[in-house]
This record gives sequence, C-alpha cells and structure tokens, in this order.
Amino acid sequence: MDNLSQNLANVLEENLQNNDNLNLENVLQEYIRKEVEHAVNSVLNCEFNTFIGYDKNEQGAAKELGNSRNGFYERDLKTTYGDIKIKVPRDRNAEFSTVLFEKHTRTTKNIPNLVLKLYKAGMTDYEIQEIIESLYSHKYSTSTISKIVDAVQADVDNFKKKPLKSDYFAIFMDSTYVPLRRDTVEKEAINIIMGIDMDGFPEVLAFSITPTESASEWDALLESLMERGLKNTRIVVSDGCTGLKDTIKKRLPAALYQRCFVHLIRNLASKVRSSDKYTISNEFASLAKHESYEKAKAAFEEFKMKRSAKYANVKEWLEKLDIESTFNFYRFPKELRGRIYTNNRIEAFNKEIKRQAKIHIQRSTQESEERFLVSLFLRYNLKTGKRAIHNKDMLDCELSSL
Repeated sequence: MDNLSQNLANVLEENLQNNDNLNLENVLQEYIRKEVEHAVNSVLNCEFNTFIGYDKNEQGAAKELGNSRNGFYERDLKTTYGDIKIKVPRDRNAEFSTVLFEKHTRTTKNIPNLVLKLYKAGMTDYEIQEIIESLYSHKYSTSTISKIVDAVQADVDNFKKKPLKSDYFAIFMDSTYVPLRRDTVEKEAINIIMGIDMDGFPEVLAFSITPTESASEWDALLESLMERGLKNTRIVVSDGCTGLKDTIKKRLPAALYQRCFVHLIRNLASKVRSSDKYTISNEFASLAKHESYEKAKAAFEEFKMKRSAKYANVKEWLEKLDIESTFNFYRFPKELRGRIYTNNRIEAFNKEIKRQAKIHIQRSTQESEERFLVSLFLRYNLKTGKRAIHNKDMLDCELSSL
C-alpha cells in the first residue's frame, strides 16, 4: 500500500493548492474509487490472460487452443467506494466469465466465495487481502484467507482420485521447472500428464512435484493412471528422459512412443554455433511436414549427410537417434499428425505455470503449490477440455507401418 499512500498524498497536495474550500473527504473517496477501478480492471486483464492461455503477441496460439481474443465490453459495477467503470474482456467462443461478479449483476459476490475464486485465478493471499479491502472496506487477515483457501484442498484430493476412461487416443508427458520454497527456494519439477480421449476431448490427467524429472517418477504417475482406470492409449508423446521409453513400454505395451519434435530441435540447436541455429533448426523442423514417412526418411538422410560434415557432435547425435520414435506420428493420417508430433499442448500450459510461479514464489509448502496447480488444471478441463480437437472422427483410424 506504500505506492497508494504516496499517490494519495500527491493528489491531495495538488488539489489543496488549487482549491481553498476543498472537501478532503470527497477527494479521498474519489481517489480511492479510481484506484479500485484501476485494480479491478487489472485483475480482469490478468484473469483473462490466464483463461485464454496466450499473450497478445502470440496470436499463433489461438489456432492451437481453439479460441481467440474478441475485444471487450464496458459496464458499471457498484462497490463500497462508488460506481466504477470496467472493461470486461471477451473471447470468440463467449466462454470467459470473471470471478469478480456474475454476468448479469452489478455488484460483487459474497466475500468467502470471492476469496476462493480469486485464489483459483492465481492471486496470492496478500493480493486477495488488498482486493477485498479495496472492494468492501472490510479487512481480512492473511491467516483468515488461508483458512478459507484450505477448502480448495478437497479439489486436490478429488483430482488425484478421479476415475479415468480406459482408452485414450494420445497421452502427453512433460516436466517444467519452477521455484518452490521449502527451507530454501529452489527449482523443482512439475511433472504433468495430459490426454486426448477417443472422443477428441483434451484433459489434464495427473501431476506430481519432484526435485527432478526421472523415469521412476513417470512410472509412478503412469501406475496411478492405471489404478484409476486407464488401460491403453494409441500413442505417448514425451521428451527424451532417460529410461522413459522403457517405462512406457512396461506400463502401456500397445502404445507407440513419439519423441517430441520440439525437444529434438532444442537438443540439436544446442550442438551448433549460434549463427547456424536458426537454419539448422528450421531444416530439421521441416522433416515433420512431408507427405509420407518415406519422403521424410529420405529428407532425414540428406539432412544427416549435409550437417554431419560440419559438426562431428551432430553426426554422433543423428546416428544415435531412434528413427521409429522420431517419426511414429507418420503412422497416422496427415490430418492428425500436427496434434501428436510435439508436446505443444503441454508446452503452452507450462508457460502459464511459469508465469504464475514468478508472481507467486512465496508459496511455502508443496500442499499450497498443489492447490494452485489443481485450480489451473480444473479450469483447463472445464474450458479447453470442453472443445474437441478437429478431425476427431479419425482417432480410431488404422495405422500404417514405417
């Protein structure tokens, strides 16, 4: 509140110099009203960015996520400090709704419910405390807010035990590292499994928090999925974590294994000079765009011959590359390949987790971090998870051989 106090002092000083008969109470009321108006609009923008899943300069993500920005509409909202004007963001699918108020009301919700909604939207306890005080002139301690937020723990327990369908078209596995406070703050792995069911609907299935990514942890997560009902998936997409391929084969023997093409490109780029990264990365990425596996394999051999001559370490890397797990997506019709040759579905989600983690680094326990993550997962499942992928009628197609 230091900035607010300083700004208020500046405004009062300015108005007093210009008006000897100034009503200080009215100035104070109007100033706070404007601050609340600014704060609410900031919350709306933050909330919408979390919902839509990409920043304004990342329009390419709109096609992948099946939704896009669609301007805003204006409305008035009644608060303790008077009416404020707000700009509510809109999306093309008309699915966004704010946690601050109901669609057809002009006032905010009851405080405990609003606390839970703000927490699930990614607010910290301290930020929630400030918003509640601004809107209601009602001070909640952070300890009181924490007790209300504990109700979210039921969501975590239910998420981990939720029964799953027996068959999925694809499963995506990836880890991202975010700061977590235990005795000290260090980065730990958030391991996430997503799936697309046989009806084409995406869903976050499971997660765990561990010091590092490991095949043994993925094995434990896959085992938990099978205990909840999973029996089979057509393909598993992941990075090249050591031992993971064998783990997948053990748990899901009928599934194909696909190395994420984006991870492969990153690995390759790390082995060449900066001046060559862009060209070589694009050449390798083009291997995923051919009409057939035969053409892609021929292009791969040409790429290997061309780039191995300059970089001995690239030659060694390419010779060790498992061709089958690199090109398994070519077994599927070309309409489906763009969905399964990378982990982009999780990558976009990981970006949001990292963004939120920078803001909320003060989370002190693994339990509080889990509550926050599950709130993101549930929102994804309720929003994005209600939109089936394109060409869903082809998910049960016959596979070609490599």
